[in-house]
Amino acid sequence: MAKSFPSHKVKSHLVYKAWEVADVLGCHRQTVIRWIGNNGLAADTSSKPWLIEGHVLKDFLGQRQRKARCKLALHHCYCLSCRGPREPDGKIAGYVQETASSGRLTAL
Repeated sequence: MAKSFPSHKVKSHLVYKAWEVADVLGCHRQTVIRWIGNNGLAADTSSKPWLIEGHVLKDFLGQRQRKARCKLALHHCYCLSCRGPREPDGKIAGYVQETASSGRLTAL
């Protein structure tokens, strides 16, 4: 799963430079440049420094977060190694209670 970035720190009415976006989100400047080049983050690249509108950045981060989520069907668990929904071996899962109100579900 891709890293989640805090979109609530982005101000919709501001225009950011690539390095400012990196500072606000706590990521590397090259990550922001890669988003602009490959992943479809809209930016004004006609002159340097590249400018990114705040509301466009918020929309982009929201789409990334929605895309990273996955729906689980009945009798499926999320596999941490393959990062996808899987049916447990033999449809058997175990529950380990950790506190009075929470626990952990494990399956093979």
